[in-house]
Amino acid sequence: MNRLSAACQRLLGNAAVLGGSFTFHVIQHMETGVHASTSEDTILDLLEEAIQAGVLTEEGTGTRINYQFWHPLLVSHLYEQLSAARRARLHRRAAEVLQRVYQGREEEEGAA
Repeated sequence: MNRLSAACQRLLGNAAVLGGSFTFHVIQHMETGVHASTSEDTILDLLEEAIQAGVLTEEGTGTRINYQFWHPLLVSHLYEQLSAARRARLHRRAAEVLQRVYQGREEEEGAA
């Protein structure tokens, strides 16, 4: 983990709050809510850095790309590095993002 940039470590800490896997869309909303100036390309660069380091794997194609931590212990380690106050703030942010991203999707999937 020490070989990763500080920005990549921060993004991975945010992702750890989401659990072992996440989509680009969700982490993008997490990042832009915390750091409004973070661009889509910057987030992609950070995700690619983590993939090249072997921390994340990428699965899927097109708009259905999922990122997964290589090992559950990585998630635990990253999560435990966050202060209690930061974890609470990130959990609130994650709840807001997940609600906004997935709101109404249950009706879409039921109709399919």
